[in-house]
Order: sequence, then structure tokens, then C-alpha cells
Amino acid sequence: MKSKELKLLDDSEATAIMVGSTIGIGILSIPNAVVKDAKQYGWIAVFFGSLYPLIIVLSGIYLCKKHPNENILVLNRIYFGKLIGTVFNVLFSIRFFIYVSGVMSGFTNALRVYIVPFLTPEKIIIVTLLLIIYLNIKGLKTIATVNKIALYFTIILSLFLLPTLITGNYLNLMPLKGIDFKGIVTASKKLIYYYGGMEIFLLIYPRFKHKENIVSISIKALLIVLFTYLWIVIITTYYLGYRLIDGTIWPVLLLVENIEVPFLNVSRYIYLLFWSTVVFKTAANEYYGCILVSSDLFKINRPFLFYIVSFIPFLYFSSKLSTVYRSALLSRYIPMITLFEILPIGLLVLFIFVKSRRNL
Repeated sequence: MKSKELKLLDDSEATAIMVGSTIGIGILSIPNAVVKDAKQYGWIAVFFGSLYPLIIVLSGIYLCKKHPNENILVLNRIYFGKLIGTVFNVLFSIRFFIYVSGVMSGFTNALRVYIVPFLTPEKIIIVTLLLIIYLNIKGLKTIATVNKIALYFTIILSLFLLPTLITGNYLNLMPLKGIDFKGIVTASKKLIYYYGGMEIFLLIYPRFKHKENIVSISIKALLIVLFTYLWIVIITTYYLGYRLIDGTIWPVLLLVENIEVPFLNVSRYIYLLFWSTVVFKTAANEYYGCILVSSDLFKINRPFLFYIVSFIPFLYFSSKLSTVYRSALLSRYIPMITLFEILPIGLLVLFIFVKSRRNL
């Protein structure tokens, strides 16, 4: 019993994994995604966009309270039967496979542009994949430790942007009247990709040590993600203005270039190197999600088989996604995939609610 408890996640580890699965390479480009349609009101879109992870969190809280030891994959089969439950599990699993390739390709693109232009995408991805596989071999507790470290890096790197408050211009956030709600709604839809990752909560809550704290764990994770995104969008718009942001791929790195730190003239490189840790654990988390859903769908009881079979496909798709094509692909298809994913989750919650009411 004691050995089993040692493998469970404490509150800080659970929170760190939820945050780490959501905040990744997308944080470097999220201002660009929202200002294109919402302009200086992009930060408002960040609020609206958080409705999606809020739905995931509330669903997870409810499922955990009703079935604390069964994740969504098991519950889908229990409530919908083997056939329909498996179909719903396939729909739920698609995003994990897409996100592994999407995160690694974005990570590789940024590294090649700013740090290692002499390396081919394949070499970076191979090394990254091997590190991800090693981390997953070590288990969920090790992944959680990396996520906790990355969470500290996330906070530090966000605070690193504070000096721009002195030289920015508040007029870049004006005017506050005549808000373009249509543009805000359009920008909010694009944020589904950036808020994606919180779905891992529905897979791992049975591994939480203190399930009685499920509400505080999940809400804390959601608030950390929300305020991190808000801060990044507000500070970049405040300093650069939405027109300049719209013309860049990674506006946060452009912001970093203009920060002067005494005795440090390569802040952009240092910043990206530290941020690499944050991005790396996101890919590792998504890969862990792939292992869980593959084990459930294909009854793969030995993870090393998944490591071998998945290596070439992940290498291929990650290396083929260029910066422009990756953004266009993800912004077009992720909202569609999310719709097919969120409906079964809503149905599951409804079925459990109706059944519990009947048993009263």
C-alpha cells in the first residue's frame, strides 16, 4: 500500500502537470494569435478562451467525485458500451498525438531560428524524442518533478518581462470603448489550441493522492494558465502594439530582445534556452497521454512497444510541419477536433448525472 501511495501525485505535482500540459511553445506566439482579430482587445479574448479549459476542469471535478478511481477512457466504456465508448476514446485521443508533433515542430522551429540554425530539424527532433521517451520510462512521478521545475521557470520567465512596463505605452491598449466583439469571439476560437492540454486532467486524476482537494488543485492550475496568458498578451501589446505583433511570428522573443539586462547581452538566447525546458515537458506530458490512450485502445501492456512503433511517425510529422504550415493546420483543425471531443465529454457527464439522480 505504501509503495502504491509513493507513486501517487501530491497536490503541487498534480497542479504542475495540468499547467505544464497547457503552457508550451504556444506562449511565444499567443499574442500574435489574438491581436490578428481582436487587435488591442486580445487580452479580453484570453478571458473568453478560458471557457474551454473551464469546461474540462469542471467535467473532471465531477467525474472524479463520482468515479475517483476510473479515468474518462474507462468511464466511456462503462456508460456507452464497448463500441461507442471506444469510438469516443479514439476521438478523445486524437489531440494528444497531434499535440506531440505540433509542440515538437514549434519547439524545433524556434531553436533553429534563434539558437542552432546549423542543425537539421530531424536531428533536434530525434534528440528531443529520445529525451521524452527516457522521461516516460522513468514514470509519472519523474515527469511531475520536471513539470514542477518548469513551473518555476514559467513564473521567472514571465516576470523577466517586467522591465518593459517602464518603456511601454499604455496607448497601445486603447481605446477601451467601441470594442469589436466579433473580432474577440473569432480570436477566442483560435485560443482553443493554446488552452489545449488541460484534457490530461481527465486521464490522470485517479493518480492524485488527495482527491478531496480536486477542486483547489484544478482551479489553481486553470488560474495559473489564465493569468500567465493574460500577462503575456497584455505586456506584449503594451510594449509593441498590436500592429507590430501582427507582423511577427514570436512576438515574445521580439519583446525580450529589447530588454537590457546588465552584464547580459544575449538575453534572447538565455530566455529561449530556459523556455526550452518549459516546452520540453509539455511534449513529454502529451506523450504520456498517448501512452495511456494507446494502452487502453490497443491493449499495449508494454510501453516500450509504443516507444518503438511511434518513433518514426512522430519524427516524420514533426519534421514536416513548417512554422507557417503548422500554424495554419492547427488553427484550422484543432477547433473542429475539439468540438468532436467536448461533445462526448458533455454526454458522459450528463449520463452520470442522470443515473445518479435516478439512484437517489
